Formats: sequence, C-alpha cells, structure tokens
Amino acid sequence: MKIICYGDSNTYGYDPHGGLTLRYSAGGCWVDLVGNTLPEFCKIFNAGQNGREIPDNGWESAEGVAGQLAAVTEPGCAGGQKDLIIIMLGSNDVLLDGLSAEKTAMKMKRFLGAVKMEAPGRQILIIAPVSFRKGYWVPDQRYIEESEKLPGLYEQLAGEMDVRFADAIEWGFSLTDDGVHFTDDGHISFADGLTKVLKLWYSIS
Repeated sequence: MKIICYGDSNTYGYDPHGGLTLRYSAGGCWVDLVGNTLPEFCKIFNAGQNGREIPDNGWESAEGVAGQLAAVTEPGCAGGQKDLIIIMLGSNDVLLDGLSAEKTAMKMKRFLGAVKMEAPGRQILIIAPVSFRKGYWVPDQRYIEESEKLPGLYEQLAGEMDVRFADAIEWGFSLTDDGVHFTDDGHISFADGLTKVLKLWYSIS
C-alpha cells in the first residue's frame, strides 16, 4: 500500500528556526514519524511543498496534479488494499491569497473532483489544516478566524464527495512563534494522531 502525503510546508517539514536548511531533520517530520510506525507493506511518501496552495488554475492545475497523483498510485495493490492519497491544503490560500474559508473550500471541492476523476479507485483522506495562532506570520485576527472555519467546511465537503476527513486540531499539536508551522513536538503529536486514524480506518496494524 502506497500513501502519498500531498500538502504544503507543514507536510514538507518547514522549520522557521532550522538554520540553513529551514527543514526538520530526517525523521523529524510527521510523514517520517508515521512511516516508522507502519508495517513493511505500507510505503509513505512526502509530497509537501512550501507555499503550495490548492491546485486550481494557477501554476499548478487541479487536473494536472490529479494526473500526477494517478500516475504514482494504484487503485489496488497486493492484498487488495488500495493506495491512499492524503491531502492537507488550504492554509496558504487563506494566508497568502487572503481567500475566505468558503472560497478555499470551493477550491478544494474542485480539486477533489479532479482527483476522483483522474485517479478513480484510490482512497482519499483530506485533513483540515492547522488553525492559525497569533504570530509574526499571522498579523491579523481575520486570518485566524478564517482558518478556524475550515474544519467544519472540509468535513461537510468530505461527506458530499464521499472521502475520509480528519481534523488535525484534535491531535493537540503545538505551533512555532510564527503562528503557522508545527514545532518538533507538534510533528510528533500530529503523527500520533494520524497513525491512530490510519490504523483504525485502513486496517493497518
């Protein structure tokens, strides 16, 4: 079973205090931490990228990315388990583009539609991204308020699109003083929460 983690800087493992690399060391990002707990038949891949927004009609198109995800996954594999695409996006749409939570959710709906069209038969899990906190990257309360709306909108969307949903805020992660990115302990908390979800939902033990 292949697990593709498609996200932004919090998937990539961006560390605002990480010196020259600005990235948590190998093994410190939640993707690596989850991978260390999975059985051999599960292979997890980090497809995070700093600054990524939900693919739409900009420099990453919804259909183009969906095709890429289809190319690296299979609708069925050994043992009958389908590959899984995990999507955690939306933070940059709110923070960098100034979109409302509602418009961000509309972009996600279009993207999910493209993924389901281009990559049928794959399992899909959308994770509501971190709710911002006051910090030097989050100067305005409006960004915090919009980010806090995303979980409810994504949960509703997941029901409409027949995909799985998880709310990262339930996993008790901590953020750095920029108000956006996970601390090293935040990655650990996130990984613990996601691991429990994967093992419960996808019969991974």
